[in-house]
Amino acid sequence: MEVLADSLQPAGQDCRHGYVKLNGRKVWHTSVCSNVGDRRGTNILKIDPFGCTVSEPKHFDTFDSDAESNSLRDYINGLTDGDVIVGASAGKATEKIQPAYGALKEKLGVHVDNVNAGGSFAFIAVKGRAKTLSDKAITRAMSDASPAQVTGAFTGTMHTLL
Repeated sequence: MEVLADSLQPAGQDCRHGYVKLNGRKVWHTSVCSNVGDRRGTNILKIDPFGCTVSEPKHFDTFDSDAESNSLRDYINGLTDGDVIVGASAGKATEKIQPAYGALKEKLGVHVDNVNAGGSFAFIAVKGRAKTLSDKAITRAMSDASPAQVTGAFTGTMHTLL
């Protein structure tokens, strides 16, 4: 599994594309610089680790809406322990994400509370199992230089996150 957050780029530079790959195959992508899957905010994909498929993609515009952040919080809280979740920011994702901080941290082990509006984050998590890989670029400059990205693998039948 490979996750790369979409990143804003300075004007005049090539646009970056965020994506999620499973077994080397792109199953989700976005770019805030074009019409390709524009998903500004926080993007969550529920993964079936046995079928290596996306079973439930979700998008929350946590840049523009407290209500969307509340929906993200409620979605995370409603997941079952053991669910495998992949998350990636796109563009400015954290302007209104504060209502979801607690759920991201407590349920998934993801810390995004210090990521600025132009920063980025990416994660792979197993809800309720302290199995999280995450990365963040705190500022826009850091994200432009190297957007958040994570790579992980699942083995066996117990959802062991490497």
